[in-house]
Amino acid sequence: MHAPLRIPKAEPIDPLVHNDFRVPGSALRFSVSCFGGSDWSMRNIYDSQDRYRYPDFALRLASAFAGVGAKDVYAPTPTKFNGEIALKSDLKTRIDLPLDVSLYRNPDFYADGCHLSARAEAGAFSAGGCGVVMAAYNNDLIFAHAGRESILDRHQVLTHGTERSRRWDLVDHILIAIGASDMSRLHLWPLYFIGPDEFVHSKDTDNQHHAKYNRAAMEYLPREYPDDFGWKNNDEIGIDLARIFRAQAVKRGVPAENVHLEHADLHKELPTTRNGGGSTGRYLVVGVRHTSPR
Repeated sequence: MHAPLRIPKAEPIDPLVHNDFRVPGSALRFSVSCFGGSDWSMRNIYDSQDRYRYPDFALRLASAFAGVGAKDVYAPTPTKFNGEIALKSDLKTRIDLPLDVSLYRNPDFYADGCHLSARAEAGAFSAGGCGVVMAAYNNDLIFAHAGRESILDRHQVLTHGTERSRRWDLVDHILIAIGASDMSRLHLWPLYFIGPDEFVHSKDTDNQHHAKYNRAAMEYLPREYPDDFGWKNNDEIGIDLARIFRAQAVKRGVPAENVHLEHADLHKELPTTRNGGGSTGRYLVVGVRHTSPR
């Protein structure tokens, strides 16, 4: 006789960080939340059957999503830090989670962001210290993972700005994907970045791969972003990615006042690779659209 199928019980999950936003001059509203407390890596949730292979985690994900008002959740794979923005059709695997929540993924397609075009649509990724960028233009909304190498082309830093490994950075992909032609109507929110006092890069690290990058960053970033890079002394540099992202956006024509830094800093209790928490698990970032298109 087979044992009865165990059905996990849904428990409410409160985010450690939650902020609500309204786009200036618009009725468009959205929220962004971070869930901590355990490992939220979604590496095992890519297939429609994974809900049944990992029922406890599937329910925990669904409880977090439903609790912040998300019904259709798009979760690109951002591990290549390519800055690209996925279309809905790119995330073609639908995973029906509990609580009437659907998760959309694609293990073979890499991107940092996605479009949120309808009420209760959300973007999500698990993080170990990477920031998130929300972009709003007219009635369009984009949610994007924002790692260091999504914002800064690694090869460009290593060559002190003389060469690039790609045509566009995250800010360019956002501007293209959202179709911004009147920059005065574009608003950007760089959110939840490790601050420069924690995001320290030392030239004397024992890891030569890191040391090479860190030494190049100490020369290139203060020259390229003199007012925004963070801080530097003789031995190390503290990188301020949120303000570097703002400087990139302003260089491309976005008014500085339209890049909102009020929540740029990451909550200290969330686990990151810089505070020793990266080995204990990843936190979950969820951005939700709360208004329908006009």
